[in-house]
Amino acid sequence: MFQSAFQCVTAGAATEAGSAFETCVSYVSHSELQRACCAVSTWTQLCSSKERTCAALDEVAMIVECSSCKVKNRVPAGRLDENARCGKCKAQLTPLGKASVVESSADFMELIKSSTVPVLVDFWAPWCGPCRMVGPELEKVASDKRGQVIVAKVNTDELTDVAGRYDIQAIPTMILFDGGREAKRLQGAMRAPAIVRELDL
Repeated sequence: MFQSAFQCVTAGAATEAGSAFETCVSYVSHSELQRACCAVSTWTQLCSSKERTCAALDEVAMIVECSSCKVKNRVPAGRLDENARCGKCKAQLTPLGKASVVESSADFMELIKSSTVPVLVDFWAPWCGPCRMVGPELEKVASDKRGQVIVAKVNTDELTDVAGRYDIQAIPTMILFDGGREAKRLQGAMRAPAIVRELDL
């Protein structure tokens, strides 16, 4: 799931210039996050620094559930390949190792535009038998190619505008986006090794 959110690194990570993206803040309000940022530096300094990670309020972020403590964390779409950690238990959240559901056309566009690694999108529908067969195979791809590719799922019954934009005539259809543009596409159910081979992942 994607939502507009503030997102900020922990105080420890933010104090080191050029430090890696370490942690997401989970479900905090604007004022709470502002106070947290002020604890590290001033609000203006932290938000204006390109070396720090403090996203704008309207930045689209993915909701990533921690596999350890089940807390939902916000991670900007453009940072899904980095080493984000859970704001509560500090377990590693990203790079993503499983497929993620896209819930709106705006989220879809932000993901493929902002991602620094290729995005493999599975166009599917719940009633589609072959789609249900290829689902576990794409989970394998997401796990095996963690940090190298992001696997996302688009329900064509819900996001009809996205399906129409990319002329999805049959499902499952898998499209690989690189740099915001379509690079390759596949149709039909197939095993994970075949998907990787056909798409040169």
